[in-house]
Amino acid sequence: MNLTAGWHPDPHNPGLERWWDGQQWGEQTRPNAALHTPPTDRRYTANLIAALVASGGIVIGSLGPWASFFAFSKSGVDGDGIITLILGVVAAVSLFLRFSQGADVWAALRWGTPVVGVICLVIAIVDIMNLTSVTGEFFGETVGVQIGWGLWLLLISSAALCLTSSSIMKRPPKA
Repeated sequence: MNLTAGWHPDPHNPGLERWWDGQQWGEQTRPNAALHTPPTDRRYTANLIAALVASGGIVIGSLGPWASFFAFSKSGVDGDGIITLILGVVAAVSLFLRFSQGADVWAALRWGTPVVGVICLVIAIVDIMNLTSVTGEFFGETVGVQIGWGLWLLLISSAALCLTSSSIMKRPPKA
């Protein structure tokens, strides 16, 4: 064999590494490090995927109805939703590049994704507060605007993006 002395995959058990002294295999074995992913890497990947899903939720929520009053509804892109739509797409692209390339493409914008989450969250909260304060009279009864599923999805997805992207941005990716 032309192996240098050191740890190499065990020829009889791929789950282990065995010491090769340059002449023969030793008795020392250890778990094959290449087959075991540390728990921190699994959490990192899970948070990265969750942040990608949250970005998709922001995009879908931005397109959905934000308010309804009887048979009428108003889409998110009729107002602030266009801002959250653009921010959601930017966050999704940034996270996808980080996921697919495994490196910080734009290291200077590293914390941009959590900031997108915070901006979208603030927009959602302000719009929900504004909509809940709108009331009207209908046949002597006070009626209010109902918040649509798009705005609720935006709120939940923005909060999820804040949490997940903050945790993944704390750890630099492996090159």
